[in-house]
Amino acid sequence: MLSRIQHRHALALPFVVLAVITLAGGLVNSMDARGRVVDDVTDKPVADATIAHGNRAVVSDAQGEFVITNVPRTSKLQVRPPSGYQLMTVPTTGAAEIRLDPLSITIYAFDEAKTRQEAPVPNPQARDVENTKILATGNASGQITVIPHPGTDEGGNLSRIVICGEGFEPKEIGVEGVLLEVGLKAGGTGCPPLPTPTPDPNATPRPSPSPTSEASPTPSPAPTPSPTATP
Repeated sequence: MLSRIQHRHALALPFVVLAVITLAGGLVNSMDARGRVVDDVTDKPVADATIAHGNRAVVSDAQGEFVITNVPRTSKLQVRPPSGYQLMTVPTTGAAEIRLDPLSITIYAFDEAKTRQEAPVPNPQARDVENTKILATGNASGQITVIPHPGTDEGGNLSRIVICGEGFEPKEIGVEGVLLEVGLKAGGTGCPPLPTPTPDPNATPRPSPSPTSEASPTPSPAPTPSPTATP
């Protein structure tokens, strides 16, 4: 009887060892991915970014922080940020700080004495601080979308821009994040004139006029030969 029990234990022992090794290997090769999502231009935290691994996903908090538990060390995380940022894929072991590249910035201009919904500034403009060019022109609802993001290399590395609109005082603002609300003071002179004619990037180009052909000069009549005298 005892020999049978010992025999059964001997048969089961390899399976037990294999299970322990598999469990230990899984614990060694998995980790809790903890990190922080930040804006690459401002270094400020980005909230509401979705970090996913397979069917599991978490969302970054107000400080940009997140944790997704028990993921393989050799796997990758998909980062789906708020609108205006570029999608990313990062290795699990490199998720301590995820830096998002902003693609554009959306600005809502409104009368500062009221709310954005009550009194949007129609067709506002975003300009560089030196007032040399128009970065973008907004719509009737006061929404301006500047592409590329002015804080990036493609956008000119601008840390500040000017928002202006007809009948309002221009306002200089800092370029932060991908969404801003800007209140303007009514009663101003509007957007200042540009030093030289500058094309509006949102304007529709006009067709060039067709060249007119010049009238051909009228040929002069040939002279009449004089009669020859007969001797």
